[in-house]
Amino acid sequence: MLVAEQIQIAQKKCPVQIFATDIDEEALAIARAGIYPENIAADISPDRLHGFIEKEGDTYRVRGHVRDSIVFAVQNLIADPPFSKLDLVSCRNLLIYLKSDVQKKIIELFHFALNEVGYLFLGSAESVGQHDDLFDTIVKKRRLYQRIGAVRRNVVEFPIFPIRYVEKAPVSRQHPSFDDPAHLSEFVGGLLLDHYAPASVLINRKLQII
Repeated sequence: MLVAEQIQIAQKKCPVQIFATDIDEEALAIARAGIYPENIAADISPDRLHGFIEKEGDTYRVRGHVRDSIVFAVQNLIADPPFSKLDLVSCRNLLIYLKSDVQKKIIELFHFALNEVGYLFLGSAESVGQHDDLFDTIVKKRRLYQRIGAVRRNVVEFPIFPIRYVEKAPVSRQHPSFDDPAHLSEFVGGLLLDHYAPASVLINRKLQII
Protein backbone atom coordinates (compact mmCIF):
# COMPACT_ATOMS: atom_id res chain seq x y z
CA MET A 1 0.00 0.00 0.00
CA LEU A 2 2.80 2.40 0.88
CA VAL A 3 4.37 2.12 -2.57
CA ALA A 4 0.99 2.44 -4.32
CA GLU A 5 0.16 5.60 -2.36
CA GLN A 6 3.53 7.16 -3.17
CA ILE A 7 3.10 6.36 -6.87
CA GLN A 8 -0.37 7.95 -6.86
CA ILE A 9 1.06 11.10 -5.26
CA ALA A 10 3.87 11.20 -7.81
CA GLN A 11 1.37 10.83 -10.68
CA LYS A 12 -0.44 13.97 -9.52
CA LYS A 13 2.81 15.94 -9.49
CA CYS A 14 4.22 14.72 -12.80
CA PRO A 15 3.42 12.11 -15.47
CA VAL A 16 4.77 8.62 -14.91
CA GLN A 17 7.46 7.50 -17.37
CA ILE A 18 8.10 3.78 -17.72
CA PHE A 19 11.08 2.18 -19.47
CA ALA A 20 10.29 -1.39 -20.54
CA THR A 21 13.40 -3.25 -21.66
CA ASP A 22 14.28 -6.71 -22.89
CA ILE A 23 17.08 -8.35 -24.83
CA ASP A 24 14.61 -9.78 -27.39
CA GLU A 25 13.26 -7.35 -30.00
CA GLU A 26 10.41 -9.69 -30.95
CA ALA A 27 9.23 -9.91 -27.33
CA LEU A 28 9.29 -6.12 -27.14
CA ALA A 29 7.21 -5.87 -30.32
CA ILE A 30 4.52 -8.06 -28.75
CA ALA A 31 4.56 -6.01 -25.55
CA ARG A 32 4.49 -2.74 -27.50
CA ALA A 33 1.31 -3.83 -29.32
CA GLY A 34 -0.44 -4.32 -25.97
CA ILE A 35 -2.99 -6.85 -27.26
CA TYR A 36 -4.30 -9.60 -24.99
CA PRO A 37 -6.82 -12.45 -25.37
CA GLU A 38 -10.37 -12.10 -24.12
CA ASN A 39 -9.84 -14.48 -21.19
CA ILE A 40 -7.67 -11.95 -19.30
CA ALA A 41 -10.95 -10.55 -17.97
CA ALA A 42 -10.97 -13.47 -15.51
CA ASP A 43 -7.71 -12.29 -13.91
CA ILE A 44 -8.11 -8.49 -13.97
CA SER A 45 -10.58 -6.51 -11.90
CA PRO A 46 -13.39 -4.66 -13.72
CA ASP A 47 -12.01 -1.32 -12.51
CA ARG A 48 -8.61 -1.97 -14.07
CA LEU A 49 -10.17 -3.29 -17.27
CA HIS A 50 -12.23 -0.13 -17.57
CA GLY A 51 -9.39 2.23 -16.66
CA PHE A 52 -6.45 0.78 -18.56
CA ILE A 53 -7.73 -1.64 -21.22
CA GLU A 54 -10.34 -1.40 -23.96
CA LYS A 55 -12.21 -4.15 -25.81
CA GLU A 56 -11.43 -4.64 -29.51
CA GLY A 57 -13.47 -7.45 -31.03
CA ASP A 58 -12.34 -10.71 -29.42
CA THR A 59 -9.28 -9.13 -27.79
CA TYR A 60 -8.30 -6.45 -25.31
CA ARG A 61 -5.83 -3.66 -26.04
CA VAL A 62 -4.01 -1.48 -23.53
CA ARG A 63 -5.36 2.07 -23.82
CA GLY A 64 -3.33 4.67 -25.69
CA HIS A 65 -2.61 6.92 -22.71
CA VAL A 66 -0.98 3.96 -20.93
CA ARG A 67 1.10 2.89 -23.93
CA ASP A 68 2.20 6.50 -24.49
CA SER A 69 3.79 6.53 -21.03
CA ILE A 70 5.98 3.50 -21.84
CA VAL A 71 9.24 3.55 -23.78
CA PHE A 72 10.18 0.11 -25.12
CA ALA A 73 13.88 -0.47 -25.74
CA VAL A 74 16.27 -3.35 -26.37
CA GLN A 75 18.71 -3.62 -23.47
CA ASN A 76 21.23 -6.24 -22.44
CA LEU A 77 21.35 -5.89 -18.67
CA ILE A 78 24.95 -7.12 -18.33
CA ALA A 79 26.41 -5.19 -21.26
CA ASP A 80 24.38 -2.05 -22.02
CA PRO A 81 24.48 1.15 -19.91
CA PRO A 82 21.84 1.19 -17.16
CA PHE A 83 19.11 3.78 -16.76
CA SER A 84 19.52 5.99 -13.70
CA LYS A 85 17.50 8.11 -11.26
CA LEU A 86 14.65 5.59 -11.28
CA ASP A 87 11.93 5.38 -8.63
CA LEU A 88 11.20 1.69 -9.18
CA VAL A 89 13.04 -1.21 -10.84
CA SER A 90 10.99 -4.33 -11.55
CA CYS A 91 13.20 -7.26 -12.57
CA ARG A 92 11.34 -10.51 -12.01
CA ASN A 93 12.51 -14.05 -12.74
CA LEU A 94 15.72 -13.07 -14.52
CA LEU A 95 18.34 -13.40 -11.78
CA ILE A 96 17.50 -17.08 -11.24
CA TYR A 97 19.03 -17.84 -14.65
CA LEU A 98 22.35 -16.15 -13.82
CA LYS A 99 25.36 -17.23 -11.78
CA SER A 100 25.69 -15.92 -8.24
CA ASP A 101 28.62 -13.61 -9.04
CA VAL A 102 26.62 -12.02 -11.87
CA GLN A 103 23.56 -11.68 -9.63
CA LYS A 104 25.67 -9.84 -7.07
CA LYS A 105 26.91 -7.31 -9.63
CA ILE A 106 23.41 -6.75 -11.01
CA ILE A 107 22.04 -6.01 -7.53
CA GLU A 108 24.81 -3.41 -7.13
CA LEU A 109 23.85 -2.02 -10.55
CA PHE A 110 20.21 -1.68 -9.46
CA HIS A 111 21.35 0.20 -6.36
CA PHE A 112 23.25 2.60 -8.62
CA ALA A 113 20.25 3.06 -10.94
CA LEU A 114 17.68 3.85 -8.24
CA ASN A 115 16.91 7.16 -6.57
CA GLU A 116 17.74 7.57 -2.90
CA VAL A 117 14.49 5.99 -1.70
CA GLY A 118 13.76 3.93 -4.80
CA TYR A 119 12.21 0.46 -4.77
CA LEU A 120 13.36 -2.88 -6.19
CA PHE A 121 10.80 -5.57 -7.08
CA LEU A 122 12.20 -9.07 -7.70
CA GLY A 123 10.72 -12.46 -8.57
CA SER A 124 9.30 -14.84 -5.96
CA ALA A 125 12.45 -17.02 -5.97
CA GLU A 126 14.91 -14.10 -5.94
CA SER A 127 16.41 -11.84 -3.29
CA VAL A 128 19.11 -9.21 -2.78
CA GLY A 129 21.27 -11.87 -1.11
CA GLN A 130 23.90 -10.48 1.27
CA HIS A 131 23.29 -6.88 0.15
CA ASP A 132 21.40 -5.85 3.27
CA ASP A 133 23.69 -2.80 3.35
CA LEU A 134 22.22 -1.66 0.03
CA PHE A 135 18.52 -2.58 0.42
CA ASP A 136 15.96 -2.77 3.21
CA THR A 137 13.30 -5.47 2.99
CA ILE A 138 9.84 -3.87 2.77
CA VAL A 139 7.68 -6.95 2.06
CA LYS A 140 9.73 -10.15 2.16
CA LYS A 141 7.00 -12.40 0.76
CA ARG A 142 6.54 -10.11 -2.24
CA ARG A 143 10.30 -9.57 -2.69
CA LEU A 144 9.93 -5.79 -2.39
CA TYR A 145 13.01 -3.86 -1.27
CA GLN A 146 13.94 -0.22 -0.75
CA ARG A 147 17.29 1.30 -1.61
CA ILE A 148 19.40 2.60 1.27
CA GLY A 149 22.82 4.17 1.59
CA ALA A 150 24.80 6.46 -0.67
CA VAL A 151 25.93 5.54 -4.17
CA ARG A 152 29.33 3.86 -3.93
CA ARG A 153 30.70 4.25 -7.40
CA ASN A 154 33.77 2.17 -6.62
CA VAL A 155 31.45 -0.82 -6.10
CA VAL A 156 29.63 -0.57 -9.44
CA GLU A 157 31.37 -2.52 -12.19
CA PHE A 158 30.15 -1.78 -15.69
CA PRO A 159 29.82 -3.45 -18.06
CA ILE A 160 29.42 -6.57 -15.95
CA PHE A 161 31.14 -8.52 -18.71
CA PRO A 162 33.19 -7.13 -21.61
CA ILE A 163 30.84 -6.63 -24.54
CA ARG A 164 32.87 -8.96 -26.76
CA TYR A 165 31.96 -11.86 -24.45
CA VAL A 166 28.25 -11.11 -24.37
CA GLU A 167 25.97 -12.64 -26.97
CA LYS A 168 24.00 -9.88 -28.64
CA ALA A 169 20.26 -10.21 -29.05
CA PRO A 170 19.41 -10.99 -32.69
CA VAL A 171 17.66 -8.14 -34.44
CA SER A 172 16.28 -10.47 -37.08
CA ARG A 173 15.69 -14.21 -37.31
CA GLN A 174 16.93 -14.10 -40.92
CA HIS A 175 20.54 -14.11 -42.04
CA PRO A 176 21.62 -10.88 -43.77
CA SER A 177 21.97 -10.92 -47.51
CA PHE A 178 25.33 -9.78 -48.85
CA ASP A 179 24.31 -9.67 -52.50
CA ASP A 180 23.99 -5.91 -52.18
CA PRO A 181 27.28 -4.18 -51.16
CA ALA A 182 25.22 -1.74 -49.09
CA HIS A 183 23.98 -4.63 -46.92
CA LEU A 184 27.53 -5.87 -46.39
CA SER A 185 28.69 -2.37 -45.49
CA GLU A 186 25.87 -1.95 -42.97
CA PHE A 187 26.60 -5.35 -41.42
CA VAL A 188 30.33 -4.70 -41.04
CA GLY A 189 29.64 -1.23 -39.66
CA GLY A 190 27.37 -2.75 -37.03
CA LEU A 191 30.03 -5.25 -36.00
CA LEU A 192 32.61 -2.48 -35.63
CA LEU A 193 30.25 -0.44 -33.45
CA ASP A 194 29.47 -3.47 -31.28
CA HIS A 195 33.15 -4.17 -30.63
CA TYR A 196 34.82 -0.75 -30.53
CA ALA A 197 32.21 1.90 -29.68
CA PRO A 198 30.59 2.38 -26.25
CA ALA A 199 26.92 1.46 -26.11
CA SER A 200 24.76 4.58 -26.18
CA VAL A 201 21.21 5.82 -26.64
CA LEU A 202 19.85 9.08 -28.03
CA ILE A 203 16.98 10.65 -26.07
CA ASN A 204 14.96 13.85 -26.21
CA ARG A 205 14.11 16.27 -23.38
CA LYS A 206 11.31 13.99 -22.20
CA LEU A 207 13.76 11.09 -21.82
CA GLN A 208 12.09 9.32 -24.74
CA ILE A 209 14.42 7.11 -26.77
CA ILE A 210 14.82 8.43 -30.31
